[in-house]
Amino acid sequence: MQEEKKYLIEWVQRFLNNRNMIFRTIESIERHGVYDLLVKQKAKQQFVLAEPVLTKGALNMLDAEKNILLACFNTEENFRFMIENWKQLAACQNLTMYFVNPESEPDKKWIIAPYVHQKICDNASLKTGLRAMFETVMPLTAEKIKSLIKQKE
Repeated sequence: MQEEKKYLIEWVQRFLNNRNMIFRTIESIERHGVYDLLVKQKAKQQFVLAEPVLTKGALNMLDAEKNILLACFNTEENFRFMIENWKQLAACQNLTMYFVNPESEPDKKWIIAPYVHQKICDNASLKTGLRAMFETVMPLTAEKIKSLIKQKE
């Protein structure tokens, strides 16, 4: 599991650095003791939590006072976890979730801010809408994740 976490942290850091070439808002990205990364921006700080597999432990790391980016692999299991824990995720006003598959075409990630999405979505179609977003990125399996990591080595 450590390799998967390291891979995901590196992917998020590369993604943020690449995006920063356009927006130029990041002052630094550094390792953090409690969270995986601390992104210092001109206007705010963002704490990055990379969780290859979403668990209750990740939910315990959410803090309403912090701006948190929660990154995970785009797997069916992580999607189901999000659905099952939607109320708790949507209660965190400053949470942004990235569901990642670095080899997907054309999109490598989909992003959702559960708090904002809950404000604008119809509860009757919540699961269907989230499923449509999930399917914009090819889902990963445990075997495919291991293959990604081996390719990197």
